Amino acid sequence: MADMQEVLERQERETRERMRRRAASKRAQRELDEQLGIAVALLEEENQGRRGSREGRRPNVDRHRHSREVHSCDTNVGVWVIC
Repeated sequence: MADMQEVLERQERETRERMRRRAASKRAQRELDEQLGIAVALLEEENQGRRGSREGRRPNVDRHRHSREVHSCDTNVGVWVIC
């Protein structure tokens, strides 16, 4: 009878130890996930600052288009030149 009691107590200790380790592992994983989320948010914030006015613009959009306006060189003939 004492042997059976010892076996049950050992099983309970082992079960509690497994639960403790599992809880510690989950806690550590949550902390890592939180740190990763913070790191990603900081990188996105940094990248948005670098993109500046290019945000949302297609890569082939001419940023200097405003400096090349269409001017009429000869209004009598109707010829248009892109300067």
